Amino acid sequence: MTELSIYDLVARATKAFHAAGYTEASAHEKEKIMLRIARLHESLGCSAFSDVVVGRFIEDAERRYRCGDIGYYRYSDLTKTAEYMTEFCRTGALHYSRRDGTPRLGDYYESILTGILNNHGWSLNRRKRVHSFTRLFFRWLESEGIFDLTLIDERVIRKYLVFCSSRIALNSLDTTKGILRAACNYFSEIGIGHVVPDNAFMFCITTGKKVLPHIPQAEIAATLNAINRESNNGKRDYAMILLAVVTGLRSSDIANLKFGDIDWVNGEIRIVQVKTGKALALPLTEDVGLAVREYILTTRPKSDLPNIFLRTNAPHEKLGRKVPYNQHRRYRKKAGLKSCAFHGLRRSVASRMVVSGTDVKTVSQTLGQYNIDSSKQYISFDSDGLKECALSFSGIEPLAIDAPNAGGATNE
Repeated sequence: MTELSIYDLVARATKAFHAAGYTEASAHEKEKIMLRIARLHESLGCSAFSDVVVGRFIEDAERRYRCGDIGYYRYSDLTKTAEYMTEFCRTGALHYSRRDGTPRLGDYYESILTGILNNHGWSLNRRKRVHSFTRLFFRWLESEGIFDLTLIDERVIRKYLVFCSSRIALNSLDTTKGILRAACNYFSEIGIGHVVPDNAFMFCITTGKKVLPHIPQAEIAATLNAINRESNNGKRDYAMILLAVVTGLRSSDIANLKFGDIDWVNGEIRIVQVKTGKALALPLTEDVGLAVREYILTTRPKSDLPNIFLRTNAPHEKLGRKVPYNQHRRYRKKAGLKSCAFHGLRRSVASRMVVSGTDVKTVSQTLGQYNIDSSKQYISFDSDGLKECALSFSGIEPLAIDAPNAGGATNE
């Protein structure tokens, strides 16, 4: 293949993954990994593809896997994508085609998986998550010669979790344990399995949780100032990013925002969150309202679609859920800032609330998080508040310790 810049190579390889039949999510994940490889090239002064740099990327992935920083599946994704990228650079094509679907299980287990997807007692996101984890469990059961859920007991559960522990990171193992417990409870409720004793899931798994950074106010201001608000795209993007800055809405919820979601009279935004399926009501502040209204009245293409934000160029369709994220990243780059996740805007909203004295429960409700533990991470952003919680050593005298004498003996 003619020598391309490393970022052009990433763009072409991503298109090739789409053309090969990979799902949108899978192709996007491979694009993110290839962009990491591209940034490594850039940091080492390489503008074009280098086998040496890719080799260093793979070595780092192997090191992280051996240290337990990442699990087997993540390690596999990183190394395989690097191999795909290398192959595409050399030949201009992907010779590793995607598998034609997930291997099918027996009819017994496939019918149960269908029932999980149709269990409307769970949100759509939870159904998909339980379905995905349970399929792996069922595949392991078949490999063990177990074809009936009534045979599942504490011994089988623990054996499976031990099997998982050698292949995935501790955080993923803890998630697997929780979802497997929910699945077993579901099986017993619908009468296709025995009640698995609680003590099968009572053991603790040590996990680690990163406190991801929020975006400083100076960087938010610089990003907003980098938007050309006189252009059609600029008005749309300014309204979307300002929505995230003020309300903390996710990229997917902003892209999915509809006219019926805004109550202009009472100044409220009412949505059903894409990720959780839960309803959420937020105040429509004056600055956000003006930005959205200006886009609708002066720039939005004429369309009967209920979605507020549309593609500027024809066809004028609803935006993909990643568009706000991609545009935010573009303007940060224009402002001379490093790439940062769109979710950082959401964390900034939470950190401002915590620093201003808002209790964590209110922060959780504002962000639409029904598990308060999801919001506790933002307490760590309030460094001043943490200082106030620290105990003072005032009035505490240090203990007097006799120094050793010249002969090496100590006083008793």
